[in-house]
Amino acid sequence: MLIDYSQEEKITVTLIFEDKESQVSWNPKDMSLEDIKFMFMCSCESLCDTEFEILDLSGKVIDINLLNEFKNKSVFYIRKKQTNKISNLLFDGRRKLFVEIEPLRHIESQVAIKFMCIGSNLLKHTKKGLTHLRLFQLSNDLKRILWYTKSKTIDEASILIQSIKDITIGQVSENFINFPVKALEEFSFSIYYYNKDNDYSTLDLTCKNEKEFDLWVIGIKALYSHINGKIISKNDLLKHCKSYNEQVKKGNIANCSKFLFYNNSENKDFISKDNKSLESVMKNRDITTYGISKELLKICKKIEKLRGPIEDYKEKDIINNGVEYDGYQQLFDEEAIVEDLETQKNQMIKLFENCEKDITICLFDFFKWYDNNLNNTQAAVEEENKKNFAEIMVQLKFHYDSYLPSLKIINDINEKEEEEKIMNDRFLKNLDIQSWKIEVDLENIGDIINRFKASENPGLLNNLKSMFQGLI
Repeated sequence: MLIDYSQEEKITVTLIFEDKESQVSWNPKDMSLEDIKFMFMCSCESLCDTEFEILDLSGKVIDINLLNEFKNKSVFYIRKKQTNKISNLLFDGRRKLFVEIEPLRHIESQVAIKFMCIGSNLLKHTKKGLTHLRLFQLSNDLKRILWYTKSKTIDEASILIQSIKDITIGQVSENFINFPVKALEEFSFSIYYYNKDNDYSTLDLTCKNEKEFDLWVIGIKALYSHINGKIISKNDLLKHCKSYNEQVKKGNIANCSKFLFYNNSENKDFISKDNKSLESVMKNRDITTYGISKELLKICKKIEKLRGPIEDYKEKDIINNGVEYDGYQQLFDEEAIVEDLETQKNQMIKLFENCEKDITICLFDFFKWYDNNLNNTQAAVEEENKKNFAEIMVQLKFHYDSYLPSLKIINDINEKEEEEKIMNDRFLKNLDIQSWKIEVDLENIGDIINRFKASENPGLLNNLKSMFQGLI
């Protein structure tokens, strides 16, 4: 007997496959049987990525063509089907791209969010046309995007995911239109949001390369949809990605998001053909042996200067520093500032350790390259710089020897890969880019330390406490 749908405005059924569960709903009055069948099969495929059967609670196999007999609030089990015959209906691969599911269930979302939690340096564009390289990071509770700058407080340099209203790809915001950066337009995006004063603002960002751009936009889309209770398909999540569109166009549906799981050097088959980056733009700079030696020494001195404060903060209570401020801790908890400061402390320590490791590898490569090219014009130093260069090399060797015993990383370097690297004609340019990255991270560390110093200022804390006295 067929169900009288005139009494039922909406049908919702639950699908269960192993430890995964999903619900699918439709209104029989508004959808054709074929559309309902398409949506139902997509939901099944999102749970079971192989040929399957649908069973009711009694274990009876259900015919998908009898959807018009399904009752509201029914429960069905999905079971892998053991057969050598492939069904075209079940294996229409493109259909999987349009299955709308909870955003954080997409494996691509999980990869992107993990990347955002680690953080990366992005170009931040301002209303005055200035561009700053800042470290951006997702907070541990996945609710805020943070960035590091000494000119703003923690509260000012963060955006609630919940406050985001839109995200646009490319350079289409007012800031970008007034001050475009055409060379990196394809890696740019803008976040439209309501700030703390409930004013409409934009955060205009440019990533350093294609993969960084893909991951940040994927993560923001997923988190925005999740917080607002929306479902999203893989296609909507990834349609801004060049590599995804290229793979789908080729019909390579199964591997259409595989580019997110590889570095550019690991598998070029899944990387967009037009793979530009900020690094490729930087490689046009003129680099000399003397110039790179000065940069490396400058980095070594910065690391030595920061080492003391880093060690102090490893054991320090960032908020109170051993002093109680009555109810102010409660206010910090309510504003999530405690969590953000702890996130930044961990980020600072990790960045510093990575800088030590990276500068050690840079020095190792530089000394080896210089020894191999000692009689080569490529390693020549201008006559007026030879004395200074000799002094710098002595200091660099001293720093290198001081880093090496504690890090013990050189033994892990693949000698064959290193030989190929130092013989590369573009070695100095690549080394220049690596040193630039380290300098950016050291600047971020300095900004974080300045924030911590501000949070330790009792006068500042007491002033803030007074402002919010009524809330405590």
